[in-house]
Amino acid sequence: MAVSSKKFRFKLAVVASGLALAGSAYAAGFAINESSPTLQATALAGAASATNDVSSIAFNPATLATLKSSQIYAGASYIAPHVSYANATGWNGSSSFPTSGVTSENNIAKEAIVPDFYTGWASNGPINLGLAVTSPWGLQTSYAENWVGQNSAINSKLTSINIGPTISYQVNGLWL
Repeated sequence: MAVSSKKFRFKLAVVASGLALAGSAYAAGFAINESSPTLQATALAGAASATNDVSSIAFNPATLATLKSSQIYAGASYIAPHVSYANATGWNGSSSFPTSGVTSENNIAKEAIVPDFYTGWASNGPINLGLAVTSPWGLQTSYAENWVGQNSAINSKLTSINIGPTISYQVNGLWL
């Protein structure tokens, strides 16, 4: 019985350590945090606890309960990524020889304007309604037609639209 208890404690310690050390991972820049120019101005400090700001519902839907009046918010962020590569090699899947072609490019990522929209209806009661429309993931790349990785990709585009309806109910009646 003592041996299995030691194994269990060891496994529990490994799992707890893994959870304690886990962090956020963004896949090569696909995550777009530019969901609110107002909150970006503060480097997203306090974004999840902002009060009376309808755009904060993208980070914490519960902040909808703090609206003192109905709000409509529309914004946009301009993103100009720079992705370059050099000394690239590529392989044809059916051959053991490398493909020939362009091995470096200066900028393969495309510029984008990322819009966001929020609306919140304050009911003067315990229930508020809101809607957030954001684009939390996206990136577009375009390689030269004859680059060495042409068998893998030439043009790639990932765009997402997040539509988040929100209802808040204030249980204790205290306004922040």
